[in-house]
Amino acid sequence: MQDKDRLLRTFLVVAHSGSLRKAADTLGLTSPAVSKQIRALETHLGSALFTRDGRGMMVTTLGRRLAESAGHGGLWGYS
Repeated sequence: MQDKDRLLRTFLVVAHSGSLRKAADTLGLTSPAVSKQIRALETHLGSALFTRDGRGMMVTTLGRRLAESAGHGGLWGYS
């Protein structure tokens, strides 16, 4: 598995931006590289962190719990 800290940082940037493309721009990566990191983290956790649709990425309940445990509950207006 890739570096867990890097995968968590990538997850948090995607969660904050709601978009793989925006997260990739912020991280200086390609969208496929960001997608690969998210898939690796989801595989490691055994569950989806996002639902994907034409409008972007929506964080799942597990994704919210992960962000909160990383001290980023404020992404959704609370901490």
